[in-house]
Amino acid sequence: MEKRKGDRNENERNMKRERGIRANAGRREEIGKAYKHEIVVATTRPETVFGDVAIAVHPDDERYAKYIGQQVWHALRETYIPVISDPLVDRDYGTGAIKVTPAHDPLDYQIAMNHQLEIIEVIDDHGNITETGKLFKNLPRFIAREKVLNELSNKGLLKSISDHNMYVPLCSRSHDVVEYLLKEQWFIKCEGMAQKAIEAVKQGHLKIIPNTCEDSWYNYLNNIRDWCISRQIWWGHSIPAYYVTVEGKTEWIISRTEDDAKTFIQNKYGQDIQLYKDQDVLDTWFSSAILPFTVMGWPKKSEDFEKYYPLTLMETGSDILFFWVARMVMLGLELTNCIPFNEVLLHGLLCDTYGKKMSKTTGNIVSPENIINGITLNDLIAQMKESYNAGLISESVLKRMLSANKKQFPNGIPEHGTDALRMTLCSHNIKNQHIKFDIMEFQTNKFFLNKIWQASKYILLMTSEQVYQKPTNMAIIDQWILSRLSLMINVVNDSFSQRDFHQVVASMKQFLYYEFCDYYLEATKWGYKDEDMNIHISHTYSLRKCLEAFLHISAPVIPYLSDDLYKRLSNKFPEFVSIPSLMEGQYPVPEQFNEWRDVSLDERINEVINIILKIRSIMGNTSKKLNPEVHIVTSKSEDFTFYNNIINLIKGGSKIFNILIFSKDNYTENKNSISYSYSSDCTLFIIIE
Repeated sequence: MEKRKGDRNENERNMKRERGIRANAGRREEIGKAYKHEIVVATTRPETVFGDVAIAVHPDDERYAKYIGQQVWHALRETYIPVISDPLVDRDYGTGAIKVTPAHDPLDYQIAMNHQLEIIEVIDDHGNITETGKLFKNLPRFIAREKVLNELSNKGLLKSISDHNMYVPLCSRSHDVVEYLLKEQWFIKCEGMAQKAIEAVKQGHLKIIPNTCEDSWYNYLNNIRDWCISRQIWWGHSIPAYYVTVEGKTEWIISRTEDDAKTFIQNKYGQDIQLYKDQDVLDTWFSSAILPFTVMGWPKKSEDFEKYYPLTLMETGSDILFFWVARMVMLGLELTNCIPFNEVLLHGLLCDTYGKKMSKTTGNIVSPENIINGITLNDLIAQMKESYNAGLISESVLKRMLSANKKQFPNGIPEHGTDALRMTLCSHNIKNQHIKFDIMEFQTNKFFLNKIWQASKYILLMTSEQVYQKPTNMAIIDQWILSRLSLMINVVNDSFSQRDFHQVVASMKQFLYYEFCDYYLEATKWGYKDEDMNIHISHTYSLRKCLEAFLHISAPVIPYLSDDLYKRLSNKFPEFVSIPSLMEGQYPVPEQFNEWRDVSLDERINEVINIILKIRSIMGNTSKKLNPEVHIVTSKSEDFTFYNNIINLIKGGSKIFNILIFSKDNYTENKNSISYSYSSDCTLFIIIE
């Protein structure tokens, strides 16, 4: 780490595009004692001319090739400055010749470093012209701008003034124009650390998901620059740096504590030496970058450090891959000789209903608390105004937020709860670059959670007085639902391991909403009406086993509902082991449920579900009050037997009570029936008296 002059060169400021002025001014080249030629430069910052130390042109620009290495007279500074060539100059911008003012422009500073040019500071910390501005000394920068233009005009050096589109850096709070000033900063050399971070990914020690971000990782780290870690702000971690001034020279001491620094310096220079502390603080990203190991007690090898470091997974936004993740990896490798985590999961940008990135500037952000607890439109407006009064947002942002929220939430935001919020966010493929926010999805998922609650109530009602034991003769529909449970558990586990959380949610919904509630649960209503107690035992076992496994498997996504239901049911069902939280229980793994997986049965039931869907489609506009009767006629004997064995599934799924299965050889068509050919082997007959 070293301290040197420099600017941070990071995109931490707002940039505003606006109309400005561009002044073309002349610089005269002297040959002998006569001014023979003139070089015209364009600038949008005439107030900084007293910091000009050179005229720079592109080395391949034929217009200025003969002037390279010559001296030009700077009329306001009243001195000679050189004409230099540098490939950083854009020959197509302006006149192709630029004034080099290294103290107040990052590009000019880089050019000055390339050519060992003098650096002259023109603007001070208060935005006023320094003494180098001669007669303009102490004038505010923008007033000085006008007066410099007048002076150039009086000297006949101002060639023209024209409008010019430009980007101006603005403070996000005050909206003042940010001035580039050259200050001493602390830098960290990053090249060596960056190569270690590159190798960590190449060798597979660090996995980046999605892997499409790996190219960006390599590109950034292969072209990394030294990192400025000091900030001149009021808050942040103090930099452990101290200095003394001896014979006009500053000597820096890096020490863990101020007492250690005093001891060191007094031993070197005596007791009377005055020690000063650096007032700068660390860059927030530096403080964040050391978080993974400092919270574990580093630099001490604490028990937590030995047990938990490195971490398993780091999840964050793709837009801060370099600001945060790369720096965590570099510092982790440098300071602990170990990567801070084994895996990085990057999510895309959250966008509003209209596809725009959510941000305070746009005014389209939605507070998670408002989704969880709900809020009226009036309270939402009052909330935004409080943020404005507290200085957190500007008046323009307030107007945008008021307009956007009135448009998106004319009736306010309904209460959805924490689990609906979590489930909705998990239901999107976070690996996509953009994630669309839609308030209706939260409502849909709240209904899904209610479906789980209602299914639990049904199971409690139907099975609380039943015998719970593994059946010796399991019904076919019970075999099927346990097979689907096994598949769901396989998919969820695989999806979690691949970090495809949207597949986790989709699989949960497919099982509970569609297969379990829409078909199986409805079928059991008919099964419990049967006098055969073996069917009751089979249904009871399957219903409770599915519910127990589902609450366990869904706990990471919807922990509050899962824990609450499980705790309530554990007081009723002895097989529900009493634990403080499902997070402390064993998570369902495929090996525990593979015995129930039956692919061929799934395929056969799927054929039956297609028949049920056909019946639903046919009967969609038919009133149940007409007491319709459905005959399923098949030419295959095995289908005849199978359909009769799962008749309760067909009745429950189609919501038709009068369903009969017939063999084609023994069926006589009713004259009042309407026939629908489902397949070459199966025909549906609808009878309405």
